[in-house]
Amino acid sequence: MKMMRLHGPLFFLVIVLFSADVPIQCALNSIAFPNLHWVALIIIAMLVAAGIGAVVEVSAFALLFDPYRLLRTFRLCLTCAGLAGIFAAVSGTMLLFSRTAGGNIVDFLVQAVPIAFWTLGESLPIAAGFLSAAVWTLGYPKRRDRQIKKLKSRLSELGRFLDWLENDIQKHASKVVTMVLACCLLAAPAFSQGGVAPPSGATSGSATAKAQPNSDTRGPGALTTPARDKIRCLVASDMTDSVDPEYRRLAVARFIRTVYQFITAFQCAGLSATTFADEGPYSPLTEIEAPLRPAAEDCSKATFTANGMDKITQNISGFQTYYRKRAEEACQVATQSRLADLDLKTQELTKRVAAVLNPDLPTRGQCTAIYGLISWAVRRNNVIILISDGLETCEQVRPAFQLPSDSRLFLILLPSRSLMHKNGRSALQIATGWETIVRGLKVVMPTDVTPDLWSDLASTGR
Repeated sequence: MKMMRLHGPLFFLVIVLFSADVPIQCALNSIAFPNLHWVALIIIAMLVAAGIGAVVEVSAFALLFDPYRLLRTFRLCLTCAGLAGIFAAVSGTMLLFSRTAGGNIVDFLVQAVPIAFWTLGESLPIAAGFLSAAVWTLGYPKRRDRQIKKLKSRLSELGRFLDWLENDIQKHASKVVTMVLACCLLAAPAFSQGGVAPPSGATSGSATAKAQPNSDTRGPGALTTPARDKIRCLVASDMTDSVDPEYRRLAVARFIRTVYQFITAFQCAGLSATTFADEGPYSPLTEIEAPLRPAAEDCSKATFTANGMDKITQNISGFQTYYRKRAEEACQVATQSRLADLDLKTQELTKRVAAVLNPDLPTRGQCTAIYGLISWAVRRNNVIILISDGLETCEQVRPAFQLPSDSRLFLILLPSRSLMHKNGRSALQIATGWETIVRGLKVVMPTDVTPDLWSDLASTGR
């Protein structure tokens, strides 16, 4: 009888544990399923908590229940509930301690708190399940007494029925037999041949409906974005016999070492590379996509995006420094990865430009069509670089013209072969002549080609 006094408090404790576990399960489900509506999260949390408790209660009853030793079963259920409660208490204590933790212990708590939160969420319904089994064990004697009373009442009713059969069966037997025979005679025609056949011509049919295909097969309209202005750049190397090949290789090598700085300074969206001789504007072009430098990012202002169980501790003050450090490290790793990818693309760009501008081919052409190439290039490109000695031999008539306002033209002037100097024109005269014909052209010496040159030219304009 003393144990029966615990029935009410234990049942109340089961309700408290279940109610405490529902918000914990709701938080765990919100982490696992962030897109679910809050109503669905609450319903799922209640089902999970109740399901765990029910499974534990049924398992405890199947493994521990002994109808002849109820006190032993009760104590075993309380012991198991106490063990689950110890796990819940330790987990809850760790969660409470994490609110004021700091220093090096934070690195440990970042890993331990999610586990403690999960342990607390699973320990509470387990403890509630064992307590529910203990409550069920306490109520077993009363339920057994009620079942015995019901059985006794049914046995008494059965005894009265047997007494009635013994005393009154002879009085009513003849009437019962007569009524049974009459019912059989009346029901016989219904079971004769054709008695249950449906009337002739009565058929059943089902209406069919043809599914009308959806005539509106139009998809969503294609989104179009306005084309943005792209800066096109061109670099061309003179392959005629008048150019000293050794100086050409040196000049091309200096340009290739600074090709990425050139692309960055002038913001080239694409780079075209070619070699030319007497074909001029008909020289075959090689289009090369310019790699984009990633935008500079201040990692000191990086924010950490919590995922999974990290959402539990991201708002605790003691963990802010830890997560800020993790965000900075992730930002630095991402920046280094982007820069490494940029280096690979830059190396590939350099190799392709070098293969085009410095081909392992002999000189070609009977003359140099520089003027025709320039006239064509300024209509198609914004920034043009010519690596040439500037000796125009194809076109004798070269009308002067002004470069468009959005075009830049640079001539990296190379020395000619020794035989060409018999013409008596020095490099200075060649440079002056081209600057007069193409107003806006700038002559650059090969030794001046450095990474800083392109940034200076891009910033100063003409």
